[in-house]
Amino acid sequence: MSSRGFTLIEVMLAVAIMAVAVVTLLLIQTEAIRMGGEADQLRLLSQLAQDKLHQLVLSQEESASGGFSDLHAGYTFSFVSAEERWKTPSSEEAGTDVEMVKEIQMRKSTLTVSSPDGTTRLEIVSYSFPHEPGEGGEGEGGEGEGGEE
Repeated sequence: MSSRGFTLIEVMLAVAIMAVAVVTLLLIQTEAIRMGGEADQLRLLSQLAQDKLHQLVLSQEESASGGFSDLHAGYTFSFVSAEERWKTPSSEEAGTDVEMVKEIQMRKSTLTVSSPDGTTRLEIVSYSFPHEPGEGGEGEGGEGEGGEE
């Protein structure tokens, strides 16, 4: 470098380095904005799904599908609920002296919520266990009692 300033090559090299840095920062910012939008979309889908799942499980619907209120127009859901039985091996089959539960009855509820453009879907699967007569409690088991607001 002479005492009069920078050469043309030095200036071009500095501009090229700055251009690469600026383009990289813009790409990172664009990706961060896109990921923030996806996170917001998933948060909304999760909130809609949880609210709808509680509503449908409490009403003991077997199946349902449709949309949400005007506030969330375009979002859709489908719901299926069915009784399932899970059988355990007998104590002889399991090779133990401990008496085991032979059969467990449960209700499997599956709710799928989709975004208006159909690109984002969220599926929630919930299991609930009915109370045996005389065990106390009301309604379906597996759902929390009191506590969280």
